[in-house]
Amino acid sequence: MTITKTDFMTFRSCASDFWMKKYKPELFADNTLSAFDQQLIIQGYEVEMLAQKLFPDGIDAKNMKSQEQAVLLGTAETILFQPTFTAHNLQIRADILMVTPDGLHIYEVKGSTKKEKLKKDDLWDVGFQKEVIERTGHKVSKVFLVELNKDFIKDGPINPIDILTVTDVTQQIIDNHIEVKMEIANALKRLSDLTQPTSCDCYYKIRNNHCDSFAHFYTIPDYSIHDISRMTKSKIEKFQKASVESIDDITQYDLLTDIQLNQVTTHQNDQVIIRHQDIQQALAKLTYPLYFLDYETYPSAIPDFDGCFPYQQLTFQYSLHIQHEPGGPLEHREYLHTEATSPLKNIAASLRKDIGDHGSVIVWNKSFEGGRNKELANANPEIQEFLFSLNDRFFDLMTVFSNQFYVHKAFKGKTSIKKVLPVLCPELSYDGLGIKEGGAASNAWRSMIFDDISLEQKELIARDLLAYCKLDTLAMVEILSFIKQIHT
Repeated sequence: MTITKTDFMTFRSCASDFWMKKYKPELFADNTLSAFDQQLIIQGYEVEMLAQKLFPDGIDAKNMKSQEQAVLLGTAETILFQPTFTAHNLQIRADILMVTPDGLHIYEVKGSTKKEKLKKDDLWDVGFQKEVIERTGHKVSKVFLVELNKDFIKDGPINPIDILTVTDVTQQIIDNHIEVKMEIANALKRLSDLTQPTSCDCYYKIRNNHCDSFAHFYTIPDYSIHDISRMTKSKIEKFQKASVESIDDITQYDLLTDIQLNQVTTHQNDQVIIRHQDIQQALAKLTYPLYFLDYETYPSAIPDFDGCFPYQQLTFQYSLHIQHEPGGPLEHREYLHTEATSPLKNIAASLRKDIGDHGSVIVWNKSFEGGRNKELANANPEIQEFLFSLNDRFFDLMTVFSNQFYVHKAFKGKTSIKKVLPVLCPELSYDGLGIKEGGAASNAWRSMIFDDISLEQKELIARDLLAYCKLDTLAMVEILSFIKQIHT
C-alpha cells in the first residue's frame, strides 16, 4: 500500500480520513463530485496541457515502463511529462521533469493564478515530490511552480510564455524539508497502524469543512453547533466541554455574537425577527421602474476569447424582470449567448436596450454582479458610463437578510437565495428544473458552446439555462413582494 501525493495532502488535512480512504475505500465509492469540483479538474488538466507547450521537446512518460524511464533519466536535457517515482511505500507522478547536468528540475503545474504570497499547501505538495524522487536515488536541484498570470489579457493566439508564470521555489522547499520528512514519517506510521480511527479533528470545524469520513466517526444532529454562522474552533471546544451539540441545547449565549445569537434563538423560540424600521429605510431607497437582474457566468482558467483574463467570470446570460410601478405587471427580458464567440459585446448591447436610465437595479449579492458590470464596461467603452451607472443604482436584496433585518429559523444562518426562497415563497422551486445551481449552469453553457453535441442537445441546454436564470429573477420579485407585505 503506497502513499501518493493526494494521500499525503489528505493526511495533512485529516489523518483519520487518510486512514479510512486507504483501508476502507469502498465507503467512498458512491461519492460524487460537485459541478464546481468537476470544473476544477477539467481546467487543471487544460492548464497542464498548456504548460507542456513550454517544453516542446518533452516526452510523455505517463505509461512508460520503468526501465525506459530510467534510461531517459540518465540522458541530459531530457524533459519528461508525468514520470512516476516509487520509493518503498511512497509514490508520486511529477507534472514536468527536466534532466539537467546539475540534477532534476521539478515543474509543478497549478491551475490557479499566481498570488503575491505562496500557498503553504503548494510547498508541502512539491516538497513531498522532491523527497520521494530523492529517495529513489536522484538529486533534485531545482523546484518550480507553474501558475497562471492573473494580469494576462488574451489578444489573439495564446503564447504559453505570456499566460504562465514560472516561480523558483527551491529555497522555500529546502527550508521546509525537515518538516516534510517528519510529516512523511507520521503518515507512514499511521498507514502501518491497523487500528481503525474512531474520531478526527474535523469535529472542531464547521460542517462544510468536515472530511469525507466525518459521518463514520460522529452522529451529530441535523442542526448542530457546526451549522452556526462563522463558528470557530475555540467555541466548538467550549460547547463540547459542556456536552452541547444540538442547537436546541445551547444555553451558553455569552459565547455567541449577535448574528449567531439571532440564528440560535429564532430556532429555539420558533420566532421570526423582523426589524421593521430597518426594512422600511431599506425599501425607501427603491426607485421605480424596478429592474430585477441576474447574471450567469463561466470562469475559464484559460481565456477563450480576446479581451478576457484567466478565471474571468465571463457573463454569458442574464434574466431581467421589470416592474414599472408598485403592484404593476411584470415584463421579462433575457439574453443567452449561443455562439462560440465572446458574449461581452452582445450582452452589453442587449442590457443597454433593456434597461432604462432611471430606476433601481435589484440584485442578489451586488459585489458579484458589480464585478461583471465592470468587466462589461471595460469591454464596451462606448457604453461604459451606462454600465458603471448600473452599479450606482444597485439595491442588494440579500442585505435585508445578511444584515438580519429579517431572520427565520429555517434559513439556518444562510442568506443565499436558494435558502431564502423556499422559506418565504415555497410555491417557487428549483427542484423541477433541468439546471438547479450556478456551477451546473456554467458547465452546461460550456458544453453547449464547445462540445461536439447534437443540435437537439444544445437546444435542451439553452431551454434549461433560460428557465434557471428566469427563476432567479422571479425569485427576487417574489421575495421583495413578501418583504413589502410583512412590513406594511
